[in-house]
Amino acid sequence: MYHRSVSFRSSGIVRSGLKNPYLTSFLDLALVFARSRSLDFGGQPVVYGFTADPLRLKYDNQAMDCPLAHDGKTIDTHRPANQTLEEYAKKNPETVQKDGKMIVPDNEYLLSLEAVNCCAYTGIVTYSNLLIVGGE
Repeated sequence: MYHRSVSFRSSGIVRSGLKNPYLTSFLDLALVFARSRSLDFGGQPVVYGFTADPLRLKYDNQAMDCPLAHDGKTIDTHRPANQTLEEYAKKNPETVQKDGKMIVPDNEYLLSLEAVNCCAYTGIVTYSNLLIVGGE
């Protein structure tokens, strides 16, 4: 799994690790996110990679609720989130409330990975478990 960052955050990551990071399984997408962060906040793009414990991965409701965009351009995420959620609701009607809103369990991280190529991680990833796998 991959997490995007910027170079000026490196000392804090070395000291404290990554706390509850958002992840993607695609290195290319992590590089896009890192470049976007670099443009927004400064520093050089950095991508960290590590082997994530699947029991710590969770559904990324933040990415599913918001289209990913930078400079007014939506990032192609291979499959629209709405379509994936509609399919999930058909298979799991108990997740749909009377008002039409869905409650997606945290352990359904594969759903957000499929829809927008992102998921969340619960916990701290220590620096000793990270590799710098991309950047500029």
